[in-house]
Amino acid sequence: MKRWIVIFSLFFIVSFPFQTMAQGEMEEETVKLEEVVVTATRDWEEERKVPYNVSVITEEDIRRSNAHNVADVLRTVPGVLVSDWTANRKSVTVDIRGFGETGPLNTLVLVDGRRVNQVDLSGTDWVQIPIDQVERIEVIRGGGSVLYGDNAVGGVVNIITKKGKGKPSVKAEFLGGSYGLNIQRASSRGSLGDFRYTVNARHENTDGFRDNGYYEGKDFGGSVGYDLGDILKVDFSTNYHADRYGMPGALTEQDLLTMDRSSTTHPDDKGETEDWFVQLTPALDLKQWGRVSVGFSYRQRGTESKSYYIDWLGMGQWGTLTNDIPTFSVSPQWIWERDISTFHNKLIVGFDYYHTDAKNKYLDTGMGDPARNFLSSDADVQRDSWAFYFHDDFSILNNLIFSCGYRYEESENDFNGASWIGFWQSFQDKKDDVMHAWDVGLTYLFLKNSKIYGRISKSYRYPAIDEYFSVWAGGLNTLLEPQEGITYEVGVDHYFTDTIRSGLTFYWMEIENEIYYNPLGGPSGFGANENYDNTRHQGIEFSAEAKPLQWLSVWANYTYTQAKFSGGQYEGNEVPGVPYHKVNFGIGVTPLEGLDIDIWSNYVGERRFISDQPNIFPKLHDYMTVNAKVSYTWKFLTAFVGVNNIFDEKYSEYGSYSWFRSQLAYYPSPGINVLGGLSLQF
Repeated sequence: MKRWIVIFSLFFIVSFPFQTMAQGEMEEETVKLEEVVVTATRDWEEERKVPYNVSVITEEDIRRSNAHNVADVLRTVPGVLVSDWTANRKSVTVDIRGFGETGPLNTLVLVDGRRVNQVDLSGTDWVQIPIDQVERIEVIRGGGSVLYGDNAVGGVVNIITKKGKGKPSVKAEFLGGSYGLNIQRASSRGSLGDFRYTVNARHENTDGFRDNGYYEGKDFGGSVGYDLGDILKVDFSTNYHADRYGMPGALTEQDLLTMDRSSTTHPDDKGETEDWFVQLTPALDLKQWGRVSVGFSYRQRGTESKSYYIDWLGMGQWGTLTNDIPTFSVSPQWIWERDISTFHNKLIVGFDYYHTDAKNKYLDTGMGDPARNFLSSDADVQRDSWAFYFHDDFSILNNLIFSCGYRYEESENDFNGASWIGFWQSFQDKKDDVMHAWDVGLTYLFLKNSKIYGRISKSYRYPAIDEYFSVWAGGLNTLLEPQEGITYEVGVDHYFTDTIRSGLTFYWMEIENEIYYNPLGGPSGFGANENYDNTRHQGIEFSAEAKPLQWLSVWANYTYTQAKFSGGQYEGNEVPGVPYHKVNFGIGVTPLEGLDIDIWSNYVGERRFISDQPNIFPKLHDYMTVNAKVSYTWKFLTAFVGVNNIFDEKYSEYGSYSWFRSQLAYYPSPGINVLGGLSLQF
């Protein structure tokens, strides 16, 4: 209770003198909350017309946060749990609606319509999405497999980047902070006649909160576009990313008693990444015949990690894992929107094709002694998938919209390779799957901007290629089945006034064959990826925001998530890594023109350690962090300073149990830290 009193006191002490000045210098007039347009249906649409629970993070929201990557700004979104393993933002997981360890595989991430989820367990690499180039982020909660296919089970994070427009401008930014953090960013964008462009470059370096928690990354990218009136639009974009980083690993309970929280027992573990893509998207307006667009993209991702561990014989081993994953995709789409008699109708028909040829190599170097090599593998997995889908919104009445959709998808996996786990075994096999997804929904529009909606949807995800294959689990497991689920959802989004808005959603998900890692499974007993019998995810998501005065805004949200096993040996137990409660709130003031002051808080409740499916260990402790930022803009210059974890909370966002070592493992999160910066725009 004392902490909450201090939080509010701190805000009012800082802001009250400026509020008094503001009353004399600024008109005390209300400012309407903005009407929001989203792309939840793979096309622009008013948010109030879609049967989804959507949160929109604007460029202004990002500017007023302390975030220096995209995952940071997702921490305050209802229904979303963000965990940083390495405390340097390189190894971050994002979980929507309570999937715990596999949250990243049940959350689809898009950048300008391009899937950035990998076909392997690496998920989304959040550091390679330049946050200074993001215009808006849409978080769409609930099953989205009809439109988006694989991974869109808990929800979709749709990121839209800035496009060139208006007079050409140049921006340079310099940021610095705790743990040796320094970031340099430069960008330019604008339009020249019918052409528009953006270019950007970024370098980031930090020692990290943990020993061996360093990170250094660089990005170069840009886009060009051409508009032939309102008939033809062509966009081309590309980006190159490279990084190197340390992997400090976990600390046991004994380590936390004898060592500092910033210490490591893995001083030499490290990794590196090289990743680039190109994307081409032509779009043609056929007038009364609709609109046609085609997305082409190619991505090449390579990673290498090196780690030291003690094997089951008590011997030290160096393990080196390398991945090379090229991905090609093509996604044509046709949108036909017009009235049928007196009823408005919008039909979206599309086709998605993806081809990946992934090469995975793992080698134990045996401390330089080949005779001590214990594990090795060389696998080549080719995946081809193609899907047809449609989605239709039909206005039964002016204020009642019926939505429905269907998706058919085939996936073909070819496995070739060999592995060594005491003896050599080669494999060559195929695994083909056919999946169906569907959804139906009703949206009732009332008053000016409010809606009530209900929705039922079926979603799915395919196993990642390294869930099918693992040298630790003894090789290839083609018995692993795709995951399927049905979500039931009802919600209301209501504008009480032009300045006060609130939303409430109830959902229920029944999941079959949810994929998880069993640390005691597999023929080798060293662990394997398996299918749960049944799980149930249900919860409540509440959000509210108000802007009663031009210089004042307040917001808050609460999430209740219950994820449990509803069948099998763990029936009734909690799914590890999922907290029941999550609370966020914030206050922002603009007491003087150009001056912004923001304070916000993030609370995450207790949750089971990862791999504690039997629920026999104490829970990972809850935590609350309080953060603040002050920024000032004068003409072309902006300066800011922000503080994270003001009260120096000692906590871990992520924790797991090692059945092999019989130990609880903690991944400590940073204490109080500071971030400041200066930007110039011409």
